[in-house]
Amino acid sequence: DSDGLLAHDNREGVERAGFNESWWIGLSVMTTLFVHEHNAIARHLRIDYPAASDDWIFGKARLINAALMAKIHAVEWTPAILD
Repeated sequence: DSDGLLAHDNREGVERAGFNESWWIGLSVMTTLFVHEHNAIARHLRIDYPAASDDWIFGKARLINAALMAKIHAVEWTPAILD
């Protein structure tokens, strides 16, 4: 979307993210943030690997983004809540 947000479901009033149960503003912010991060990673991959297929770029960006989320969870979030 041009406003930088995820597409909304007009019936539910929340982002179309695959599920609507237990949706809250923090999840909305994190989902939007990581979608934008995925797209930024994909843009960088497209520059570094111009001959790569769209599917390869998407999958590699998804893998890198998932690793980033795992690192944030394991290295930053978990130790912060265990203190």
